[in-house]
Amino acid sequence: MSKAKSVTLESSTIKGTVDIPPSKSLSHRALVAASLAQGTSRISNLILSEDILATIDAMRKIGAEIRLEEEGNRFVAWVKGASSNLSLGRKDNVTFDCRESGSTIRFIIPLSLHFAKEAKFTGKGKLVERPQSVYTELFDEKNIEYSYSNKRLPLTVRGKWQPGTYTLRGNVSSQFITGLLFTLPLLAEDSVLELSTELESKGYVDLTLEMLSYYGIQIENRGSFFIIPGNQTYQARNYVVEGDYSQSIFFLLAGILGGELNIEGLAEKSSQGDAVVMRLMREMEADVRIQADKSIQVKKSRPKGIAIDCNEFPDLVPALAVLLAFALGKSHLTNLGRLKIKESDRLEAVYQNLKALGADVERGEDDLTIIGKEHLSGGLVSGWNDHRMVMSMAMAVLGCEKRLTVTDPDSVSKSYPEFWQDYQMLGGKIYEWNMG
Repeated sequence: MSKAKSVTLESSTIKGTVDIPPSKSLSHRALVAASLAQGTSRISNLILSEDILATIDAMRKIGAEIRLEEEGNRFVAWVKGASSNLSLGRKDNVTFDCRESGSTIRFIIPLSLHFAKEAKFTGKGKLVERPQSVYTELFDEKNIEYSYSNKRLPLTVRGKWQPGTYTLRGNVSSQFITGLLFTLPLLAEDSVLELSTELESKGYVDLTLEMLSYYGIQIENRGSFFIIPGNQTYQARNYVVEGDYSQSIFFLLAGILGGELNIEGLAEKSSQGDAVVMRLMREMEADVRIQADKSIQVKKSRPKGIAIDCNEFPDLVPALAVLLAFALGKSHLTNLGRLKIKESDRLEAVYQNLKALGADVERGEDDLTIIGKEHLSGGLVSGWNDHRMVMSMAMAVLGCEKRLTVTDPDSVSKSYPEFWQDYQMLGGKIYEWNMG
């Protein structure tokens, strides 16, 4: 099927129940941990998004055997870990196609040097230019050979990690820290991972530590130090992936702007950093309530504007900014610098799209100031080939006076292949697919 150039949407009334897709962050981590284990694990409640398929392919290259089965509208992965294959020695060279998945490439780069003598990493789209310099700086320090022309993929690495002290900045993507936390327990002796600056995205690092513990890996976190015993073995365990709070915000937005929704599949007590979205809804006084059966009921309302430091949850910003464009009063979103190196320059993307829809928004170096309006105009906006931008715009039309056309509608397959199907099931109105 050829890709659509754009999709034109109309405002509509949203009503029904949606089962939130599984957490992409937890899916990546569970698949990696199970793939490193002794024995076979069953990972259930998966969706085969482009990013998750990239990680499955990568772990197969490392040596895991992964068999996929359909289970209802989701998938189960039976994962036989690669640890038993290490007795055969490291592979000579392996090529990893990471598609557009930042998590995949940053989790796998360190692991590749444990399982292969040489590894080459390729990708497409924005991933080709997303920075990997955190690792190349470490390679220089640890005498790992690499080829990385003009700071663009492909990246080729040769060498082998040695136990010892590894130092990273804390104000970088947590994906780099996670990659080392997965790898260092496999080394023959103890290691220490030290953060030279304060840790940002702590929630994502905590997710990694919890997953490692679940699969039998012990790491002690003392302030800015991670004490990592060597020669550890991942233990096979079954795992059910909980719903994704990062995706829930699109449906919270839909219910608030467009009608009434019940949201199912979210864990009430979750370690996901983006679970903060429920606190934000309360602070905005949106009509969002947790029901007796733990589902979340969302009704149409007009929340109030607030000031939010977004440092710990950048993935919420595209939808959050749309919601605040309809809120009562003034809002201020700060610490948005990291949005510039996501699947798109999301800070610029959010600003430009809100402007195009007629929102009252001003941009600073790493902040946005938004004064809410009761309605936006609609019109033509870019999807920036970014799944979160496209999904945010799909919900924005619910508060627009005219139709909204957004480009790159197929980019949702990166994280949520069934998005448009669920959107229409709930009453979202697609006027026209534009094949171009």
